[in-house]
Amino acid sequence: MNNDLNLLILTLVSFALYLLLQIVIFRFLPRSSVVKLVLYTYFLGGIANIIICVTRFGTNWELVLISFINYSLITAVYILGVFGMVESALRIRLVTEVDRRPQGISKSQVLKIYNRELIVNKRLERFLRSGDLKYNRGYYFIGKKVSFFFLHSLILNTLGKIYK
Repeated sequence: MNNDLNLLILTLVSFALYLLLQIVIFRFLPRSSVVKLVLYTYFLGGIANIIICVTRFGTNWELVLISFINYSLITAVYILGVFGMVESALRIRLVTEVDRRPQGISKSQVLKIYNRELIVNKRLERFLRSGDLKYNRGYYFIGKKVSFFFLHSLILNTLGKIYK
């Protein structure tokens, strides 16, 4: 089998391991910091990718690096596109909430879940807990200069500029 096909297969196997790790970790560990859990699963999957590639390709570090880059790109697309959309997009979350209730959900229940103040407070709490934001004397400030959330914003802003 040629190296291109091997790289593709190993990258997909590594991504499948990432998904499996994410399912296991998210099911059994407390979700105090979702971002940390996503990053842990990414790094564990990356280590698995490197081990699998070294086992297959030996010390051909060029192929190992290419496979790791492919794994990282596939994982980034998944996190930013699929996982991020489920967590952030109101319409997707609303459909998810309705789907979780086979008996249906009333408008008053939806309004209780999507109370604007409640949503803003939850998001601010998450940003404070992760260190992305800091709170001082009634004002919020950027806590980290580099963050998963800012990376996502940077990518979307860059794509917006490219396609304008």
